[in-house]
Amino acid sequence: PTPTLISTSTVDVNVIGIYSVTYDATDSSGNNATSVTRIVEVVDTTPPNAPILTTTSTTINADSITIAGAAETNSLITITGGAATATGTATGGSFSILVSLTQDAANTLSVTATDASGNVSLSSSLVIVEDSTPPIITITGLNPVDIEFGSVYVDAGATAEDDVDGIITNLITSSTDLNVNALGFYSFIYTVSDTAGHIVSSTRVVNVVDTTPPVITLQGANPQTIEG
Repeated sequence: PTPTLISTSTVDVNVIGIYSVTYDATDSSGNNATSVTRIVEVVDTTPPNAPILTTTSTTINADSITIAGAAETNSLITITGGAATATGTATGGSFSILVSLTQDAANTLSVTATDASGNVSLSSSLVIVEDSTPPIITITGLNPVDIEFGSVYVDAGATAEDDVDGIITNLITSSTDLNVNALGFYSFIYTVSDTAGHIVSSTRVVNVVDTTPPVITLQGANPQTIEG
């Protein structure tokens, strides 16, 4: 006689774990077969999506930076490429992690998410340039410089260079309190800032001097004849 097969299962394909499926059989004569059990393991081999970063590549003057973004809920976020590896959790699907930076260097940061099953996502990356060195202003021409009282002063200018931004002469601004009609010392100040926020200034001293001797103009005849 053909037996009747009955299976009992605890498998939940939506929950990772180990489950059993038990098979029993009874024929028409009431004979029961010995139960057989199959072990079923529900696993997750699919990696999370790469984290979505809200922090963007930038140049800063700082020891560290907070990297923020979104990733699979409760996944482990790992950030490499800085001065040290930083980790955190995407609680509720978002993360905000402080990363130490290698100073005066381009920190290429790689951000990954690891789920509870150990699957690692593809990485998202960004570059944080840490710039602790201010730009250098080089004054062109003499400093200090003497100019004649009442003359027209034409400044020789200055150049500026930064170790990250390169030549930034075009970003120089200048100011002065110079008065060519008053003797004395004056300042011609050059100021420039780089992408990291360093602001530097350099000063040329301008000395208004009078080196022109006076001119005597005789009134009347010269030579002059008078009666003795």
